[in-house]
Amino acid sequence: MSKLVKLTNSNIGALFVLDKNATSEDVLDMKGCYAYDRKKYLSQTFYLGEGLIGQAYLEKDNICLQEIPQEFSKISSGLGEIPPKNIFIVPVMDDEKVEGVIELASLEIYKPHQKELIEKVAERLASVLKNNKQSIITKSLLQESQKMTENMRASEEELRQNLEELEATQEELNRIGRESTSQMETANSRLAD
Repeated sequence: MSKLVKLTNSNIGALFVLDKNATSEDVLDMKGCYAYDRKKYLSQTFYLGEGLIGQAYLEKDNICLQEIPQEFSKISSGLGEIPPKNIFIVPVMDDEKVEGVIELASLEIYKPHQKELIEKVAERLASVLKNNKQSIITKSLLQESQKMTENMRASEEELRQNLEELEATQEELNRIGRESTSQMETANSRLAD
């Protein structure tokens, strides 16, 4: 966010990424920010369709505001606070699937080349986010597979031990059977004499 804010002469920026909340609902969760009032905004989350961030997600379209209401975030410095003159909100999309939303604010009106740069960054960021999610899923599946393999090995070892015990029991039964047969033969031969 820091580099994008500086490249576009913005003053505030935030990245909201598609995620799941505690109840497994899709939400846009702030994952990065630059110059936001951290106390107020650090753990900001939007439901899909909620506010301008959620609306940009649903509509898969940019939102550009030039008349900013006073209650919106202010750009702060050591000298005071001032409302931005321009807010530009861009969905982060890859193959028509929105992975997140970028929000930038500036004391100046964004020029067409700045908007184009922001849109290109959003496209590339979508690929990165998509690949990152795939990596996380792949890693999770690999860990699950390794755990299943370990469980199968443990089960296989337990089965092998049970088989060895069964063979030992079978040998013991065979030995007892041979001894019983031998004793019966001895008893029969004594009876026959």
